[in-house]
This record gives sequence, structure tokens and C-alpha cells, in this order.
Amino acid sequence: FTTYNIFKCHLPFSRQNVGKLASTNDFLAIQEWISSLYTREDEFVVSCPTFSIPFRKVKTGTAVISHYKPTQVKTFLSRQYEFGFATKKSMIMTSYSVHEQSLTIMNCHALNFVPNSFWRETIDAWLAHLPQDGALIIAGDFNTWNSWRLEYLKEKLQEKLCEYAHDNHYLPMKLDHIWYRGINVHECKVDTNMHTSDHYPITLQFSF
Repeated sequence: FTTYNIFKCHLPFSRQNVGKLASTNDFLAIQEWISSLYTREDEFVVSCPTFSIPFRKVKTGTAVISHYKPTQVKTFLSRQYEFGFATKKSMIMTSYSVHEQSLTIMNCHALNFVPNSFWRETIDAWLAHLPQDGALIIAGDFNTWNSWRLEYLKEKLQEKLCEYAHDNHYLPMKLDHIWYRGINVHECKVDTNMHTSDHYPITLQFSF
């Protein structure tokens, strides 16, 4: 499983890297996904567009690319807009049956340029949809650029019996995170060699 904010594929070789991640991961959670991305016939893509780029007929938002067909898909938009007028942010929740095990993935792209109270309201609304049981991965760009946001998120997810996936890299300001429940985590690492976005992909190796 990998989570990655792809920066709308603005930089050279972005699409090749996204294609590589999609082919080498059973699940790829994307933030700032764009609808013009090429995917293979054996990949399943579910998305939650939040914005259409004028004159380009391209939609952006969150998406999950997987090698498993989803059994259920739910999409959620923030009530508020960034800057009060720009764009909403989204969360997409997909469920799968993997080796006769149930797995739910919540891919979140949280609000950024808003007061903490608006950010918290959106997080609370999204976490209210967490399934009560079953294996779960919560990941994405949570825009936790201040310590209050990160501590709030940790506290809320601990209440939901979720554990934090600690990765191998220290960043002074972490925006991207993974939490999990009901799976065995073997490794969590950040690929700092991939420079085709303003974020790095985080990969989680797990089993049931």
C-alpha cells in the first residue's frame, strides 16, 4: 500500500512514477489525482473529484488505484472551501475482499488554508464514517502543518483503536500519514528518491 500526493503531475516524469507505483502496489491512494492519468486494464480506479481545471477538461481530487475490485465506495466532500471560495477537499472510502478478508481504505486530503476549527470539523465528519470492525488503513495528506492538528488527529484515531505507522524518515513538518487497524505491519518507509512532486510517497508493507 502506498499513499502519495502527486502534485497534479505538474513535474516531468510524474506520470511514469505514478504508473510504477500503481503497478507495484496492491493499493495506491492518491491525493491531487487528475482524471487524465493513464491506468492499465487490470487496475481498478475509484475517484472523488473536487475541482475541474478550466479549459483542460481535467478533474482533480482523491483516488484509489488497486489490483482488487472494490466491493463498496463512498465519497465525502468538506463543507468548507479553502480560502473560503477556492476548492473543497475530499475523502474516498473503499472496501475490498482480499484473500477472504475485509479491508477498508480511507484516503483523505484535508483542508489546508482554513482555520483549525474548519479543519477539525471536516476531520470529525469524515472519521464518523469509520467502520466499527475489520481491517482498516487511513492515509493521505492531512495538512498537519501545525502541532495542534497532528495531536488532535492522533488523539481521535487512538480513540478509534488505530495505530500510527511510523516511517523511516524524519521531516520537520509532516503532512502525510498512515494509521491502521487489524493488520500486521512489516515496514513503513518514505521514498525520498522520488522527486516528481512536492510530497514523497509513503509505502506500507502489511499482511492480515
